[in-house]
Amino acid sequence: MQLTDTANDFTLKVSFKDRFAPLVPVKPLPPAAADKVVIPGPGTLAYWRFEGQNTAPVPEGVVAVRDLSGHGNDLTRVTLGGGTASDTTFTSEFHAAQPSRGSLFINGGNQGLSQGGAYLRTADSAPLNAETFKNGYTVEAFVRVPQDCCGDDHAWFGILSRMGDGLDQGLTSEDLPQEPLVTLSMSPDREFQWAITPLNYTNTVTNWSFRTPAYTWYHVALVNNGKTTDLYINGSKDVRNSHDISVGLRTTGQYWLLGATTWLDSVGQSMYGWLGDVRIVDRPLSVSEFMISRNR
Repeated sequence: MQLTDTANDFTLKVSFKDRFAPLVPVKPLPPAAADKVVIPGPGTLAYWRFEGQNTAPVPEGVVAVRDLSGHGNDLTRVTLGGGTASDTTFTSEFHAAQPSRGSLFINGGNQGLSQGGAYLRTADSAPLNAETFKNGYTVEAFVRVPQDCCGDDHAWFGILSRMGDGLDQGLTSEDLPQEPLVTLSMSPDREFQWAITPLNYTNTVTNWSFRTPAYTWYHVALVNNGKTTDLYINGSKDVRNSHDISVGLRTTGQYWLLGATTWLDSVGQSMYGWLGDVRIVDRPLSVSEFMISRNR
């Protein structure tokens, strides 16, 4: 950047084609077997995918989705008030660069009518529940939302979160201690929000995406290097990232939720949209290591 006068004008050379290339829909990639997506340790702690059961509702009361990392963070289905079996359905829809060829459609119900839908969760004994990620992490998910998302009926639904809030940790001075310690959510303006309470801080640190168009697949990634966290959309780093020091993720040792978030340790509604592969890694990844960047 070069100062071009003595006041406030600057000249900055920008190649818009290069700078915003990752925002263009990524190139299609062939499917990849799960063992090609699981990163050896220090590496993948959980990897979930939803292919092979097209149009089938997710069963309840049994393990519905296996953790393909081999660490035992399997998922079971939980039905909310007013929810039905068809509120979580396996589909053949997928992001063009997704390793698997399927997704989970979650019908979040109607918040105003207290029709909550359903979500998936880890077991009380899942190893992932205790993880604090002191040395950094990468969380990736493929997400698409319907055209009628995300107004009053589906406001602030969760994509991924963990049970437990600031009150559970005695953080009564926190701005909103009723919020979960970790949540990837969708705002009413279709912005991805990563809101977490790190180990080194007693308040929420938040990352935001731009407003995303509906009915479009996105790869969302949160990368923490042990100090700060960056949010990426389709491999492009967003400009609304927090610069606060953010070390690890707090936990109460309770379970993770896929397709929901909480308020005062209670789930009121679930996600509304399609959820593709989800991967959690215990170190920061480069863009070239994302699931959308794997070798053909």
